[in-house]
Amino acid sequence: MAVRRFREHVAKHNWFAVAVDVVIVVLGVFLGLQANNWNQDRLDRQRGERYRQRLIDDLAANEEDFRQRIVYYRQVHDAGYAALRDFRRPTIEDPAVFLLSAFKAAHVLPRSTQRATYREIVSAGAMGSVGDESMRQKIMSYYAGLDMTDALTAALPPYRDRLRSVMPYEVQRAILVDCPEQDREDAQGRPDVFLNASCRPKLDATQAASAASQLKSAPGLQEDLTRSVVEDDQRILQFQSMARNAAELRTVLEATIRAR
Repeated sequence: MAVRRFREHVAKHNWFAVAVDVVIVVLGVFLGLQANNWNQDRLDRQRGERYRQRLIDDLAANEEDFRQRIVYYRQVHDAGYAALRDFRRPTIEDPAVFLLSAFKAAHVLPRSTQRATYREIVSAGAMGSVGDESMRQKIMSYYAGLDMTDALTAALPPYRDRLRSVMPYEVQRAILVDCPEQDREDAQGRPDVFLNASCRPKLDATQAASAASQLKSAPGLQEDLTRSVVEDDQRILQFQSMARNAAELRTVLEATIRAR
């Protein structure tokens, strides 16, 4: 209809009408494009809000995970330091307790942190939807720190391998059966793992004394334990730092949602 009317105006040399037709067409195209841009901006804002909320949920989960790791590795550290003190003593008062502490000192908590939302954002090329340049830098900086933290946690201490090679199998089996880790749930129903602090492995006194002597005389084991205890300190400090970073980033993201 519009094309036919345009042709008629041209045929009649009605240039004013032709100009009006052109303006109407251009204006229609402009408004159509503008409406499409407005709609796309609205969809981008909605997607950004969803991403921010999911990031908040992931950060809250990471805060709780770091809290649990701090508790766990403090127990591992304390067990290691107790065993280290026994290593330094001329005689061991309670070989069974020494063996238990030495074994617990080799425990690790190998689990990854929440980063699925961030990976989805990066994969979709949607970083621009989560906030301004400052916000994007804060998010990327946090997840770079998370990569380093996961790498630190994934590295198994040499002490773990050496201890499990030196300690008699029967002793390790008794500790695993009699003093297993405790799996509980926190208030939100998430798994929480603890070392068993109130147990004693059922070991024959002679067997325990022989195994303790074997550990004390193992070349390099005390040095590896010393290194492991120090690394536990480093892990705890890193988890504390990342828990603070997660809380700070979560607070900033929550503020941006409230401000909209």
